[in-house]
Amino acid sequence: MLASKADAEDCLQDTVKINQTMESIINNVNQVSDMTAQIATAAEEQSVVLIKRIMVLPQ
Repeated sequence: MLASKADAEDCLQDTVKINQTMESIINNVNQVSDMTAQIATAAEEQSVVLIKRIMVLPQ
């Protein structure tokens, strides 16, 4: 009976650690997703500026 209780407590501790690790992974993925969106926006803005400059250049 004591062994079962100890096993259950170990399982609970492992579950808590796994939950913390998963939360960390999710936070990191969200940060990467945010950075990707920022990069995409910056690239789009640079494209617009480049197109405007090309249109202004004398031919």
